[in-house]
Amino acid sequence: MSQPRWVPTDDALLASLGDATNAPPVSDRLVEAAKASFAWRTVDRDLELMSLVGDSALAGAAGVRGGAAGELRVLDFHSTVMSLELEVNDGFVMGQLIPMQTGHIELSTPDGLFAETDTDHTGCFRLRRPESGPVRMVCRTDSAELATEWTRL
Repeated sequence: MSQPRWVPTDDALLASLGDATNAPPVSDRLVEAAKASFAWRTVDRDLELMSLVGDSALAGAAGVRGGAAGELRVLDFHSTVMSLELEVNDGFVMGQLIPMQTGHIELSTPDGLFAETDTDHTGCFRLRRPESGPVRMVCRTDSAELATEWTRL
């Protein structure tokens, strides 16, 4: 076992502590990113995860790079208490909570909240969609709080 390295005098200890606390300043962007990542530290514990169980882009498209421009894509996410069905087109994401119920839907990108809305009494909603990149949907109802896996639309 190695022995701790002791500083021989109080002055040397204070100088060593001064060196440790005189780090160069950190950019505001890095500080904001650190705060954002800290805020999400318990998201998987706080929200039940809805798994992607169906994607129309994968049905019969083995070896194909993507569908035609403007083609409708359907995604199905399921959990033990609720399902989320999405239809994705060029500009919007339309969806429905199953079983039908009112709730609040948030669409987030890695940069944070992108769009949000409330569902109607049948659980239906419509949101604008980001141009590219992964997204995560968070669904809040009176009975549950669920999040989808990160998925590229």
